[in-house]
Amino acid sequence: MQKASNNKLNEMNSLNDSSAPLANCSSKTILKRRRTNNGNTVVTLKPGAEATEAELQAAPGILARFKRALNLSLGTIVLLGLCFFAQNAWPWTEALAIQPQRMEGLIGILTAPLMHGSLGHLGSNAFSILVLGTLAGTVFPRATLRALPLIWFGAGFGTWILGTAGFHIGASGITHGLGFMIFTLALFRRDRASL
Repeated sequence: MQKASNNKLNEMNSLNDSSAPLANCSSKTILKRRRTNNGNTVVTLKPGAEATEAELQAAPGILARFKRALNLSLGTIVLLGLCFFAQNAWPWTEALAIQPQRMEGLIGILTAPLMHGSLGHLGSNAFSILVLGTLAGTVFPRATLRALPLIWFGAGFGTWILGTAGFHIGASGITHGLGFMIFTLALFRRDRASL
């Protein structure tokens, strides 16, 4: 019994030793992390997964970025839903749409992504924003913050310049822009996980 507990203690101490490679441990997914009295961190891992010391140290930051990106995406979806249900009460919905090549349609560059024509239209854009917004905010948080205003104005201005006559609404330009940004950054950074 004493020998078994010493082996367990040695295994736990090897996890705390930064020189011991975690890839050689038989258990690799974190189940629990606790700090001992002497300041070492004990990590309880699940069998069958792989993790390196750098991955274990980066895990809390990645999880925090994921939660922040997911919450922002969900907040955006709630905002789109509120705008969708409120636009039925607005008598001037067409005034907030993009009207290509007409000066009064320029306001739509700012407002058109917040409006949708049907519940199906809203649902498809909401799903895309949830997936792509969370992915972009988790993997490329700084680039997403810088690119999102450019995507918003670029999609709106492109629709205003190139669009056909009529009224254009919806966040499809933003979702396509997010998808293109993720794909392009993954190619430039050679990040296979994002592709």
